[in-house]
Amino acid sequence: MRKSILTLTIVCVALISSYNLGQARAQYAMPNFAAGMNQMMANQMQMHAYGNYMAQQAAQQFLQERLAYRAQTGNWTGYLPGPVSAAQLSNSIAEMNQAYDEYNNAWARNSQIQDQAVARWTRGAIRGTQMYDGYGGQVELPYGHERTWSNGSGEYVQGGYDYDPNDYSCEYWEEVHPTY
Repeated sequence: MRKSILTLTIVCVALISSYNLGQARAQYAMPNFAAGMNQMMANQMQMHAYGNYMAQQAAQQFLQERLAYRAQTGNWTGYLPGPVSAAQLSNSIAEMNQAYDEYNNAWARNSQIQDQAVARWTRGAIRGTQMYDGYGGQVELPYGHERTWSNGSGEYVQGGYDYDPNDYSCEYWEEVHPTY
C-alpha cells in the first residue's frame, strides 16, 4: 500500500511538473504582453483545478485500496489500519509525555538554581553575610575570609587564617565552614 501511495505521489509530481513545463513553453514560445493579470489569474485557476483533480484521484485510489483491504480481510467495521498503528501512536504519546515531564523537571531545577544564586548574592552583596553549617542547622554570619569557629552553644568567633580559639580558651571550639 505504501508503494502505491509513493507511486501515486511520484505520478502527481511528474504530471504537475510536466503541466508547468508545458505552460512555461507555451508562454515563452508565443509571448503575450497584453494578457497581463487576467492570463495569470486564468493560469492560477487552471492549476488550482488540476491540483484539486489530482487530490480527488489520490483520495479515490486510497479509498479503493481500503475497500479492497476490507474485502480481503472481512473487516468491515472498526479501525482501518493506516500508516500509523494504535501501538505506534500510543508509544509516540508516551514518549511525548516523558519529554514533557523531563522538560518541566529541568525547568524546576533551573528555577531552583537561579533562586539559590539570587539568595546567595542578596546575602553576600547586600547584607554582607554568609550561611555556615553550624550546630543545630545553618546560621547566618558576617561575610569574611577568616576562619569561623563555634563552641556548640550558639557562640561563634571569626579570626584570621592562623587564628584558633582553642589556643586561648578552656572551651572546645570546632571550625565551621560556609555553605555555597
